[in-house]
Amino acid sequence: MIPISLKKCVAIVTLSRNNLVIDLGTLTDEYEKEISIHTTATSKDGEKTILAGKEVTIVDTVKLDGLTKGTILTGNV
Repeated sequence: MIPISLKKCVAIVTLSRNNLVIDLGTLTDEYEKEISIHTTATSKDGEKTILAGKEVTIVDTVKLDGLTKGTILTGNV
């Protein structure tokens, strides 16, 4: 009987034939969370369109989903 943990699933995969053993590695149910970014640029009053030639302040709201507290991310703007 193979013990199975409900918290984490691990499978060690090997193939063998005629005394030849090939280790195919270990499979786990761990995965990297997907991080997504959403951005919305509007004028100060929430409008998404502006008149050409008019001075306007643009407010860009950026929302990141899927982050883990304490994780340091780097990137280029």
